[in-house]
Amino acid sequence: MKTIIKEVKIDLYKFEELSEEVQEKIKQDYITAKEALAYIFTENVNEQLHHFFPNSEIEVQYDFSGCQGSGLNIYGDLYFMDILNAYKIQEIKTPFTYEEITILETISKTIDTVSLKSNDEYTYSLIDRNDIAKQIIYDYEDNFEDYKIPEKHELLIKKLDKEIKEMFNSLIEIFYKDGEKYFYEVTKDDIEDDEYFQGYFTKDGSRYYNIYIDD
Repeated sequence: MKTIIKEVKIDLYKFEELSEEVQEKIKQDYITAKEALAYIFTENVNEQLHHFFPNSEIEVQYDFSGCQGSGLNIYGDLYFMDILNAYKIQEIKTPFTYEEITILETISKTIDTVSLKSNDEYTYSLIDRNDIAKQIIYDYEDNFEDYKIPEKHELLIKKLDKEIKEMFNSLIEIFYKDGEKYFYEVTKDDIEDDEYFQGYFTKDGSRYYNIYIDD
């Protein structure tokens, strides 16, 4: 057996040194690589949801393909009094009066959680299909024999239903835009800060992984 050592010369380039066509190829490769790291986006959204709704067990499901049924949905068990925390974090004035909050706190001592539907076939939002008010009223009345919740309280619970849906629809819109940006856009900050663009490339845009390159 004979062993030979062959010296190979490879021309390497920084991202900004390449043609626009090759830069575009690198950007598409970057987007493809990020799709394999979808869990990062999922964890980021779920962390934000836990920040807004710390006593709830809710999660995100999504598909940004643009196909029929794609979209973003939030599902799980919502501790409905968490909405007051969400208003505070977002610096939004609560639409509930002190008296209304007191009533809701009293109700929450008996029934404090509602279920938000998971989309089992697709991923578009089902927030508006959750009858939150009905869940609270039914479960609350079910805890007392021959009890009918006062009309004033029923109207308040329906108001809570409306406010929760508005809050979640707003968050879903924000998260959906963030998702489109994460999976399908390459920003100036990505190019300047992400290590993917800081290394060297061959003329055709392939990444070069040799760690012994010395600038």
